[in-house]
Order: sequence, then C-alpha cells, then structure tokens
Amino acid sequence: MEAGNIEKWTDTSSMGDSGESSCDVKSADQLFELAEQYKSGTGVPRNVKKAVELYKLAAEGGSTLAKACIYYSGACGEKNWEKAFKLWKSADKQDDAPPLAANYLGRCYEYGKGTEIDIDRAVEKYKKAARMGSKEAYVNLGRCYERGVGVDVDRDKALECYSKAADKKDVEGTHNLARCHEEGIGTDVDARKAFELYVENAQTDHPLAWYSLGRCHENGIGTDVDAQKAFHCYESAAQRYYPAAQYDLGRCYESGIGVRQNTAEARRWNLKAARHGEKRAQVKIASGYFEKGDKDSMTEAMRWYEKAAEQGSTEAMEGLKLCCLKLGTRDAAVKAFQVFEQAVVKGFSAAIPHLGDCYYYGIGTDKDWKKRFDVYEKGALNGQADALCQYNYAACFELGEGTSKDY
Repeated sequence: MEAGNIEKWTDTSSMGDSGESSCDVKSADQLFELAEQYKSGTGVPRNVKKAVELYKLAAEGGSTLAKACIYYSGACGEKNWEKAFKLWKSADKQDDAPPLAANYLGRCYEYGKGTEIDIDRAVEKYKKAARMGSKEAYVNLGRCYERGVGVDVDRDKALECYSKAADKKDVEGTHNLARCHEEGIGTDVDARKAFELYVENAQTDHPLAWYSLGRCHENGIGTDVDAQKAFHCYESAAQRYYPAAQYDLGRCYESGIGVRQNTAEARRWNLKAARHGEKRAQVKIASGYFEKGDKDSMTEAMRWYEKAAEQGSTEAMEGLKLCCLKLGTRDAAVKAFQVFEQAVVKGFSAAIPHLGDCYYYGIGTDKDWKKRFDVYEKGALNGQADALCQYNYAACFELGEGTSKDY
C-alpha cells in the first residue's frame, strides 16, 4: 500500500453509531500493512503513535494479526502474550497465511512470549516466513546465523539474509548489512561502504539510522570525525525514543562531546535510556548502586544488572555474579542461574562460562558436571565459544569432568 492512501484508510466516517467499523477484511488487512510500515519506518516516516492507531482500526475491521499485535504490545492497556500467540498460531495455519504470522510466531518461540521457549521452532518459523518473502524474517534469521541461535554460526548466511532484507528496503536489514561491512562479518571490512549504507538508511528518518550516523561521525567510520555532527545525530535519534542514542546523548553531555558539558542532562538521558532498555545505561546505574555496598543497594544493582545481562552484556554478567556472591542468598543464586541459562539459549557466548560455573559449583542449581560439559561442548562446536570456553572444554577432557578422560 502506498503511503499516500493513508487518509483513505484512516477515515472513520464509515463507522456506525455503535462505534464498530464497517470496513471489510481486505481494507483491514491493508490497514495492518500500513501500521507495520509506520512502526518500522518502511516507505513512510516512522510514527509509532500512528501505527498504534492503524492497528486499532485494523483490529476493529477484523484483522487477526492486528489484534495479536495489540495484545502483544499492550497498546490498548492489556498486554497478553498468550492471546497474541494463539492468534498468530491460528493465522499461521491458514492456507493463505501471511508471512508476518510465522515471523511473529518465531519471536514468541524464541523469547518465550505466550509459550515456552523453543529455539528450534523459532528458527523453523523464521525460515518459513523468509521463504514467503518477509523482510523482518530475513533480519531475524540473519541474527540467528550470526549468533548461532538454533543453528550453527554461519556469518556468510547472516550476510546473505541481511542483504535480502536490505534489498526489500528494510531499515534494520540495511543497518545490519552496513554493520557487516563495518565489522567484517561474512565479508571484508569496508568502512566507506558501511558509511554509505548508513547514509542511505538515514533517508528513512528512522532513529536507528540517525544513531548509526552518529557513531560514524564520532568515531570516524568511513568519514571524518565530527563531534558536533555526532551530537546532533544522537539528539535526533534520542528525541525519537531510541534507547542507544539516549545513552550516547547522555555520554556527550557528560564528556562534552560536540556540546557543552551538562551533568544534569547527562543523568536525565542516561535514566531515560535505562528505562527504555539500553543495556549500557542499565550497567551504569547498576554500578552506581553496587559501589554503595549495602544490602538494599546491592539488590537494586542486581535488578539492573539482570536487565542488561538478559541482553548479552558481558559487564552485566560479571556484575550479576558479584552481586549474587555479595548477597549470598539462594534466591539471588537461582535468579543469576536463570539469567545465564536464558542468555546462553539466546546465543550470548559471554554467558557460557558463567553457566558452566553454576553447574560446577552448584550456584542456583544442583552440581552437574555433565551439564557443564554439555554447555561448553555446544559453545565450542557451534562457533560461539571464546578462548575461556575453549580452555574449559579442553580441561573437561583432560580431567575427565563430565566426560571420559581424553588427552
């Protein structure tokens, strides 16, 4: 659907006195498609508020997918992942099932939203949606190949998936393709190519694109260092509620990068970023509580470290482990174990040695050297493992811990 048709599809004059929409199923489906475009900023300026309005209209018109999105996000005040999961599952079973149904199902299975975590089924659904042409599914599948989530790490396939999403003008896909060129994921490092892709992405006015440009200008990635341009890019993204940009905007105020130092503004933006889920901001807040050292502060530090560790922050995992040891309670140990376990499932390799230690010493779970060995083996064989994990895997064979001795 073209963005120019928005007034046609958001005209509420067709609603009867009861408030129910008389739009047919076809127009409801089109409303849902447009809502998705506004949510992602694909082909139109990103506008979450407008997306929510369109989801509601589409739901009133009978769109099952729109109803599911509303339940999933809590846009109408009631967040209900179980209802969202059931609706997407029902839609996915239809002969003419839209690819987005399978993609959303994949996210439910991957993150345990409305159902149990099932990584294999998540990947299966992403692959199904990708075969049907879903650009969002290509992004999710690329992430799985990049991190080894439910599949072996394959950076060439990750690059291929991101490229297909970028070909479909997906903002996140284009961003990840640029990042591949920046970091050498599945291809040679090419900072200039990365910068060009980030500039292209910025034409969408999406906050992720502005944030990426800010990084380039601050660090000289494919362009000259320009602190003022970096600040303005971060500011543009931060005002559009992008958490990573909010954190870096706070950092600019804290250190005087492209702007005059302002401690109050630095704290304000850092807190915004943490509340919106930015792991670096969460670690910063957690560290502040940890330094105080008393029990209540340690508990609060653990809460913030937990949020960041769930997103793969290595520093947060270390902090979480220290809080667990400082508090010395069974509840703290169990919570740390659960966070490390889920982080490994999500493909965050930094959690592997921590989960291994939990099984080795019985932290938050029973001692189980066999499970410890299995964790290290899985990480080593699918390419997730770092040097410490590889060392511990080899040590298991040397000492016969969890497996037979094999020199």
